[in-house]
Amino acid sequence: MSLWCDEKYLRLLAPQLDRFVSRGRRLFNCRCPFCGDSAANALKARGYFFPKQQSFLFKCHNCGLALPFAAVLQRLNRSLRSEENTSE
Repeated sequence: MSLWCDEKYLRLLAPQLDRFVSRGRRLFNCRCPFCGDSAANALKARGYFFPKQQSFLFKCHNCGLALPFAAVLQRLNRSLRSEENTSE
């Protein structure tokens, strides 16, 4: 996939991600959808999407999970993932 395509589908996935914000050009932050970050503090958001070579990666600085964007999309929204596969 290309960065442009990943970013398009990341923005389509954004409403499902708690506290999703853009932190700059191609850097996005949200609460980790896998570990939930902190049960004590709902304001903590330690999950980041950032470009690496020609695709985005997800990294949580709480649980340490690191996944390519395609794997995150597959786990969180299978219908978007299948749409992404057909658009390539």
